[in-house]
Amino acid sequence: MICKFHLPCPCFDAEVLKQDLGAMQDANVFVSEADAGVSQDILLGQDRQAYLICIEGGLAVNEVDLSMRDAIEIVATDSSAFEVKLTAGSQGSHFLMIEMQKA
Repeated sequence: MICKFHLPCPCFDAEVLKQDLGAMQDANVFVSEADAGVSQDILLGQDRQAYLICIEGGLAVNEVDLSMRDAIEIVATDSSAFEVKLTAGSQGSHFLMIEMQKA
């Protein structure tokens, strides 16, 4: 799998910014904003892990509360998938999650 990012950076000229930057990794990157109380269920496959950071607001990850700038590592077991329930706090949430093969 190739993850493609569009990263504006003043060090690149306009021609470079039109190109995709690829990361040759088995990874998925998710960014989401959610209104207060909205829940999202994510199934983390067996032998997978994720790093999640709460960018703004608050977020409960399987009942573990995260505030702005808090982060958590989530690891599924080798033999089974792991269900992750994300619930936005009272001010909503904005988060980034990177999911990948377990190291």
